[in-house]
Amino acid sequence: MQRGAKAKKKLKTQKRRFKRLVKELESESLLYLDEDIENYEDKETSLRFKCKHGHINYNSMSDILRKRNNGVSFCLQCSDIESMSRNIISRLQAHNNFRESRNDRIYLKNGWCIDVDKRNYTQGKRVLYCNAKTPHKIETDDYNLNYHLRQNSWECEACAFEEKDAMIKEVLGEEASYRGITNGSHRFHCAKEGHPDFTINTTKFKSLKKEDCCSVCYPRSNTQKRKDEILRRANALHKKYSKCDQEVYVFMEDKIEYGSRESIAYKCCHKEHLPFFVSYDNMREGKENWCAQCKGKKPRKNQIEKVKQLLCSEEITWQAREMVEYALESMGIV
Repeated sequence: MQRGAKAKKKLKTQKRRFKRLVKELESESLLYLDEDIENYEDKETSLRFKCKHGHINYNSMSDILRKRNNGVSFCLQCSDIESMSRNIISRLQAHNNFRESRNDRIYLKNGWCIDVDKRNYTQGKRVLYCNAKTPHKIETDDYNLNYHLRQNSWECEACAFEEKDAMIKEVLGEEASYRGITNGSHRFHCAKEGHPDFTINTTKFKSLKKEDCCSVCYPRSNTQKRKDEILRRANALHKKYSKCDQEVYVFMEDKIEYGSRESIAYKCCHKEHLPFFVSYDNMREGKENWCAQCKGKKPRKNQIEKVKQLLCSEEITWQAREMVEYALESMGIV
């Protein structure tokens, strides 16, 4: 009993000393206790702390006293950030592009600015500002920043995007827009409803002309030939299988992008037959895919689903919508 009383008294004394130590740390903004102090059992008990930057650390009373005596940082993450910051600052100041250092920022000769204040270095992200009139804020890590320093390569993606967007607006008008890079080619849109995006490689982009842009607004000679060839082949199959001399009906003819692999929606001359979808590849000799009902077959499920989607489209005319509705009613499909 006597030993138990002594142990309790010793624990109470240690807990009181620990509370006093925690208050000192919090008053100096070094560490903040992040759990109940009643969890303290002895001087080797590790409790959860937070530094002023929000990093979580586990320290015992022995750890805190040892770090204080040795002048070591209480937070390992803050210590790593400080060492990385010293390394980056020394490399920037030794770089041939260095201009000046002021207010925890380093300014380069090319107009770029790097924030080296470790208080703003959160989640491993370093903040950079480009040399535009209204500088863009760029977040990067120290690995990429070291790459910029080694290659002396400084390019702002936002500035490059704005430059290309301004160039396409100058050629096609204010409504045109730049969409980014896809497979190494620049992608644009003419802003006209129903027209597809068009791509231009880097070589053509340097001397951009209207003729190189949207293939629907400015059709190429080979595009027009492709369109004529598709319609010629479709009308030949229409005459062969639908037994009709009239031209086949094409849905959204003026908006569709023609090509050998694009499926196009057609409607034969028989009102009770459903529209069908076929590409130029499948209309060539040897395949000759055409209206299933004209060939005496039943339409497939995927064809019916596509017809329903076509009916929901806002881009078909009311005459085309009436044709589709009549064909569905004739088939008994609601």
